Amino acid sequence: MGDWRNYFSFQGRLNRKPYWLMSLAVIGVGIVAFMVVGMLAAMLNLFWVLAAPLLIAFLWANLSLNTRRAHDRGKSAWWLLLYQGVPTLLNVLRFAALQGGGSPGPA
Repeated sequence: MGDWRNYFSFQGRLNRKPYWLMSLAVIGVGIVAFMVVGMLAAMLNLFWVLAAPLLIAFLWANLSLNTRRAHDRGKSAWWLLLYQGVPTLLNVLRFAALQGGGSPGPA
């Protein structure tokens, strides 16, 4: 599998098998880490401060993996804005509307 630092880089390509293996590893580590932070935060609210750097690291690794997979498929990483950025933005706007008392509309 090579040097682990390559998995946080945006350079190069990543074919299907290493992409899925690393995606599963990142998701698994992220779930365990957020569970631990959640349990610690239940004891002391100060531990929620640990969630921000953890979320940034999780997003960085995920964006890196998806960028290199796009490069392997011959696409630019800018396509990730369309396939990941737009749905994320729409979810944030929906959450903001729900918090502001807006109606979510028909389901």
